[in-house]
Amino acid sequence: ATAPFITARIDAFGKKIQGLRMWTAMTVVIFSLIASITLFAPNLDILAASLFALGMYSYLVGVLFYTPILNDISDVSNRGRISGIGQAFNFTGQVGALVLTLPFVSGTISLFGGSVRAETLFPSIILMIIFALPLLFLYKDRAPQLRKKTLKVESVGSILRNLLLNR
Repeated sequence: ATAPFITARIDAFGKKIQGLRMWTAMTVVIFSLIASITLFAPNLDILAASLFALGMYSYLVGVLFYTPILNDISDVSNRGRISGIGQAFNFTGQVGALVLTLPFVSGTISLFGGSVRAETLFPSIILMIIFALPLLFLYKDRAPQLRKKTLKVESVGSILRNLLLNR
């Protein structure tokens, strides 16, 4: 429900990498808290579950910043190829993370003596940070084009009408 408003702000003000950095950092902090709770205070499962919902929200808001970045690093003629390369790295990273965390899942490696599910979360967070660093620090936002610094908030009815009429 908040995605249209967040993407409208991205379009209006730019600052894509700043937003991506902020939401990625929030995701890392929240999932680190979840990992700490599950390892050291497992009786706080309601808090961990609530933080999980917040962490997923934070992660998904961060994803909203990728499309505008894709538009910066590609043009219409190569956008599909560039997007496909990004997806290939995404899938490769997911499989790589599964393979790298397998020793924690199987119990072969235990850092804290906790459950295997909890033990797997910290290495996953570290891998997320490592894989995110290149984009977070090497990508530079394009100089903002002349944009109005105002954000027009439309009613839900107006938005639906424009969508249905394809305006």
